Amino acid sequence: MRGEVVVEVLSDVPERFAPGSRLMGVREGRPGLTVEVAASRPHKSGAVVRFAGSEDRDQAEELRGLWLEIPVPRCRRRSPAPTTSMSSSAVCAG
Repeated sequence: MRGEVVVEVLSDVPERFAPGSRLMGVREGRPGLTVEVAASRPHKSGAVVRFAGSEDRDQAEELRGLWLEIPVPRCRRRSPAPTTSMSSSAVCAG
C-alpha cells in the first residue's frame, strides 16, 4: 500500500472519494486539514484511498484515525439542514 489508507465509509455517496475530491480531515483537539483524493478503489465495505502528498507508508500512517468530513454545501440533503457546518463521511482505519 504505497501511501494508501483503508477508509471505513459512512456515506452512501460513493463519489465522495472520486479523484480530485477535497475533504476536511479532523481529529479531536487538533486543527483541521484539507486533503485531496488522488486515487481510490472499493475495498470490502469501504475504500482504499490515496491522498495527494501521501506517497509512502509513513505519510499514510500519519492519517490513521483521521475523520473525513464534507462541507455541507456539497452534501445531499435528505432532511432539514444539519446544525453543524460539516457532515461526517468516513474515518481512516489505517
